[in-house]
Amino acid sequence: MGSQRPGVSPGFYTIFCLLLIGHATVILLTRFHPYTDLPFHLAEATITRFYNNPAMAFSEYFHVDLFPRPNVMFLWLSTWVTVVEVETLFRVLEVIYVLALPILFFFMVRRLSGDPWFSLLGFLALYNFNVSWGFINFFLGIPAILLFSLLLNRWLRRGGAWVGLSLAILMALLFVQHMLLFLFSGLILLVGWLLQPKRTPVQTLPLIPALVLGVGWIATDAAIGAGDTPAFLIDYLKDYPASIINRIKVYRIEHAQLSGGTWTKPLVGLAFSLPVIALAFVAWRRRASRIARLIRIHPGIAAFAFSAAGCYWILPGHFPDQWFLYQRFLVFLLLGLVLIASTLKIPRLGRALVTLLAVGHLAVYSEYFVSFDREAKPILDVMPQPGEGKLAGFMYDNGFRGSNPFVHFPAYHMVWNKDIAVSALCDFRFSLIDRKADEQKLPVYKDWLDRDWVYDMRYRDIPLLLVKGELPGQTKSRLTDYETRGVSGGWTLLGKP
Repeated sequence: MGSQRPGVSPGFYTIFCLLLIGHATVILLTRFHPYTDLPFHLAEATITRFYNNPAMAFSEYFHVDLFPRPNVMFLWLSTWVTVVEVETLFRVLEVIYVLALPILFFFMVRRLSGDPWFSLLGFLALYNFNVSWGFINFFLGIPAILLFSLLLNRWLRRGGAWVGLSLAILMALLFVQHMLLFLFSGLILLVGWLLQPKRTPVQTLPLIPALVLGVGWIATDAAIGAGDTPAFLIDYLKDYPASIINRIKVYRIEHAQLSGGTWTKPLVGLAFSLPVIALAFVAWRRRASRIARLIRIHPGIAAFAFSAAGCYWILPGHFPDQWFLYQRFLVFLLLGLVLIASTLKIPRLGRALVTLLAVGHLAVYSEYFVSFDREAKPILDVMPQPGEGKLAGFMYDNGFRGSNPFVHFPAYHMVWNKDIAVSALCDFRFSLIDRKADEQKLPVYKDWLDRDWVYDMRYRDIPLLLVKGELPGQTKSRLTDYETRGVSGGWTLLGKP
């Protein structure tokens, strides 16, 4: 059913494969990646892997309880796959991500009988808001949502026991991967079911195993009930009209990390988002009847696009003690817009422009990754050796262009040296690693520093201090019992004699 699929030329496959190779190469050839929360997620994985090792002190400072909790897939993998370091394991998963997302999106475009050249725009979604912030469990699960939508589309159209079982297993895995992705997949299933003209209760059966996991988590995790829900809802309704302006400014969410300039930040963001929005608008105006027909024929893929739009435009910006909600779903919304755009017939010039956009995106991000890697690498010259004691950090110069990827770099002390570092990983509401030591033994990490902050001596019992940037005078005056151990490229290591 549906329109005949446009043919795929060998030239398209060549360009597509070269883009895949290009992105994978960038990931593999750079050690440090500009993802804000990545260092402490790697530290979480290190703690989990070596938690029961008596030669290490992790069990003295932290408490690990991973079942039945969501967002633990990477930690589980870190305990199962021990032949490589957690950094290498993440690098492998990262390469799988940059390959799987464009490939699965290509299949979504082809399922809609769309022009395959539009699938090149799927590459623009690779380094999205979630990647920039280092929400690794969320962004590594994005391809799974695309796969879920494809399987759901087949399930709603044709049924099949193996498809239903695959959906149920995938939903359970999404629970372990990230709770928001799990809930999003459930929403996609329900919306797709409602879009199905001949719906039956049997089509909702894949929800059952995942619901059992969800109920078990809610019943056992005290953090779920925290917060003042009525007050939060009142604030949400009061602030929502003003938030619409921020939601419209997609260029300040996606690709904002590329530049910190007042004018260059929106220009770069618009360069990679405005063409997608414009093409989708043109397609909606010119191909409305075909799009309506595709919604009826492919309810699973249509549900993906509708659910993404709903989450982006309706969800709040945060829950109590949990930041960034609607922003996470912009990547799905933009992919949904590309699916709409793919209903257009693309001329030869259009193919060239789409290719130029995808290649330009690869070039810009390659330079971004290489430059960040170059700025971060001097930390290797100053980091202490294993066994030298606990470490805390003053990340005064924590920014790089449009983001702040150096905030959690002190956590690399746990990753590399398997020693204790003062980190924010145990003090979030939904932390996977909980605090066991008191705040005197393991101080609370001051992550977002400004130069007016007066150091409160919280690290006075910590023998090692890692500094990025220049210490303000009032902080330096309170560190007289430390001496300089090493200096390299803006990094300084201080230690007690």
